[in-house]
Amino acid sequence: MRIFIGLILCSSMVHCKSATTMAAKSVEKKIKNTEDYTFYVGTFTEKDSKGIYRYTFTSEGKLKKIGLVAVTENPSFLALSPDKKYVLAVNEVANENTGFVSSYALEKESLVFINKSSPGGKNPCYVGVTENRNVLVANYNGGSIGLLNLNKDGKLSELLDCNNIQEKALQNAKKALMHIRFMRRKITKIKLSPLI
Repeated sequence: MRIFIGLILCSSMVHCKSATTMAAKSVEKKIKNTEDYTFYVGTFTEKDSKGIYRYTFTSEGKLKKIGLVAVTENPSFLALSPDKKYVLAVNEVANENTGFVSSYALEKESLVFINKSSPGGKNPCYVGVTENRNVLVANYNGGSIGLLNLNKDGKLSELLDCNNIQEKALQNAKKALMHIRFMRRKITKIKLSPLI
């Protein structure tokens, strides 16, 4: 986006025109030298969207929508397993007081549903997978973090642990309202404690 905006500003100035052309050719050359890159996009499904879509960023620098690869409700955040065989999606819903995390196998550039599990809270909005296959989920409503495990066949375990940050905040403040949106930290070992 910065390159595009910069090109518009510089193209209006005569002395910047040649520098702009050289910069555009350089960016174009870098993009054309890359291989096609496939990625998946999670969506909210209240209107026209139906779930997870596959796109390709082509070697020519174009985005190409391949199409729908998994029908699922509100897969708002996706994560790839460390072995790159499975895609996890949070289903940002609050059905029966819980949302879900779904697991899919990557097969022939499509996604095949394996299973889903509760992350211990409503409207999960983030999922991450550690190197040792621990699955961390941030639940937006209620301010909780759920812990599951992804087995070698891509199946999610039942909830192993849940830490409710909202409850702890309410003990310290009368009107605290916690919304966890994202967790960023490379975690390789997690000590499990039993659910109470």
